[in-house]
Amino acid sequence: MENGKGFEQYLEENSLGWSQKCKIMEGIVNGLKNIHEKNLCLRYFNPQKILIDEFNNAKVCIFTNFGQESNVVYLAPEILLDKGIEGDARASDIYSIGMILYKIIFEKEPFFNIRNKSQLGKKIINGDRPPFIRDIPPLLKELITKCWNGIPSNRPIINELVDFFLNPKRYEFIVGNISDEIKQMVKQVSPEQSSNILEQATSRTLNYCMNFFF
Repeated sequence: MENGKGFEQYLEENSLGWSQKCKIMEGIVNGLKNIHEKNLCLRYFNPQKILIDEFNNAKVCIFTNFGQESNVVYLAPEILLDKGIEGDARASDIYSIGMILYKIIFEKEPFFNIRNKSQLGKKIINGDRPPFIRDIPPLLKELITKCWNGIPSNRPIINELVDFFLNPKRYEFIVGNISDEIKQMVKQVSPEQSSNILEQATSRTLNYCMNFFF
């Protein structure tokens, strides 16, 4: 990893497929796990603390100081309030990693749609979060949303993120995978309506793949 590049530089220089992005996300999650297991907290966790090598292996660095407080988009609301952290301080890192996962998935800075950054800290404190600009696997979207919870104790702990990425079925794109909920809907409508429901469900799944693989 000595030859690893900074997170931002690596994303700019490489066109990443979905599997490559997942490998990087898993590496970052495991890197943060190693830190949290030592009862340490980064507090200002952001892309400047991440290195990635040519094989998409990610490493989280503890002792990088440059730029650690400069980008408000990765700071948890309780950090922005600067009133001290009640409970487990590591929860602030979980909020930040949710933003980092967003950056990897969409290749855009969180809150890229907000031009006036001067009021962004206040917006984050009041509950504003970045928009999901494309469909992504629902369980992954749910996980990221939980990481962004305004109440630190309601966020998942790092082991929950590690467990999530141990099961690829939770975050892979599966064409033709129809949920039980949709199957139940199909049983309750006419044949014509059921065809429309199935067509729309399959189309959404195909759109996932089109957005991220091509």
